[in-house]
Amino acid sequence: MDESLQIQNETERSKTIEAIKLSMAKEIDPQDPEVVVLAEKWTTLMDELGSGDGIISQQLRGLYSEDINDFKDRFGDAIPDDETLDYIRRALED
Repeated sequence: MDESLQIQNETERSKTIEAIKLSMAKEIDPQDPEVVVLAEKWTTLMDELGSGDGIISQQLRGLYSEDINDFKDRFGDAIPDDETLDYIRRALED
């Protein structure tokens, strides 16, 4: 990913995470359709940051707490805090 696209991706991820955190603060159920859309948007942005093949959302759905550190090591600051990440994971549950 070239630098300008990476900056754009980072900006969009930040905005999306802020919107997700606002939903959390308002205690909106993570399965609310608007939250699900935000969670899906974040995973799409993460996919763009990663391999671009859609695997991030699949990995995120299958992560267990013991695997989360490997995920964080791979993506660093792109991963939100544990509480927000858990909220995203719950939004992505079927």
